[in-house]
Amino acid sequence: MLDLCHLNSSQCFNNGTCTMDYLLNTTHCLCDPCHEGNFCETFTSRQHQYATPYHNLIIYITALCISTLNNSICLELFIRSKAIRRTNCGIYLIIYSILSILASIFLVADGYVTYDKIIFEGDPYSRNTFHCVVGVVSYNTANFLCIWFSASVQLERGIVLFSKKTSTITRKRSIIVSIIMLAMSIGCAIPIVFYDCAWNDVSHLKVLRVFFNAFHIAVPVLIYIVATVLSLIAFARRIRAYGMENRCYIVTFAKLVYSHLFIFIPPLAYAICYTLYNLVASRSDPITGYYHCGISLAEYIIKIILRSLTGVPFVVTWLIFVYPSRVYMTEFYLNTWCGQWSAWIVAHLRQCFRRNKALEHLSQ
Repeated sequence: MLDLCHLNSSQCFNNGTCTMDYLLNTTHCLCDPCHEGNFCETFTSRQHQYATPYHNLIIYITALCISTLNNSICLELFIRSKAIRRTNCGIYLIIYSILSILASIFLVADGYVTYDKIIFEGDPYSRNTFHCVVGVVSYNTANFLCIWFSASVQLERGIVLFSKKTSTITRKRSIIVSIIMLAMSIGCAIPIVFYDCAWNDVSHLKVLRVFFNAFHIAVPVLIYIVATVLSLIAFARRIRAYGMENRCYIVTFAKLVYSHLFIFIPPLAYAICYTLYNLVASRSDPITGYYHCGISLAEYIIKIILRSLTGVPFVVTWLIFVYPSRVYMTEFYLNTWCGQWSAWIVAHLRQCFRRNKALEHLSQ
């Protein structure tokens, strides 16, 4: 049988390798990661050797399961605890938990449509519209609102600490701020939906795009900074009013920061998760994209993990808002079904451990 590849070795372009199918007596080209087509004639800047839509869908579904469990526990705590739901922080956290679940649902829906090509088959316009409305506008709106409400919680805690007043006086401020944020997010989403998420191609909207990006990123960061400064000033005031332990200002200040560490965990979580991804994404070639052609397996795994980090603060609400706070944890054990069962299990485990330890001591 003739080897057609040997007779015409130059039929594959761009260093493609010709292979012979002796059963069908046909040839085809094996292309490198940066080329595709019957003869490897087409350059592709994005990688296609890994099933990114499938991997993203698995991550999105896992995040949705964790987010639903995590934020459901938080909602039970924030709603059932009178000491929390009467505060401005409580209102912000209730809305934050709901938005976190919605963001995970939007992400799974968009990821499933991206993975399953049967949906909207033969109708690319409907597929693009669905991706625009659900995967871009709805998900990013929920994300930005979560960042805004997280910054509002931080600012509220800083104000309470700075003014030495309880936050149970009124919820009027939090309700007004929440309505303004929701109206603002709807207003920002309208032009994106109007241009079907293709407003990057509209030149006269360039200033508006820059303003939206700066507004939704710079303002929450500024709020975090102001709230942190207020908290640190409050610590300095407390030291000045009550004196220093062992006459060491730094040690006393560090103890105050440690006892109020729950205030600083949310902004630190956001800063770490978003900074790591943005540092890597900013160094990516705009032509080849984040997942460039020829990407190695190790680099691909690292990049997909870094990209997934941006959704972590919305998934682990309980870990960054409830667990670090002694007050919230006390309310968690007293007012939630999950907390009461957790306390019962821990108490019985400790009792069993002490009983076994006592038996071992008597046997000796």
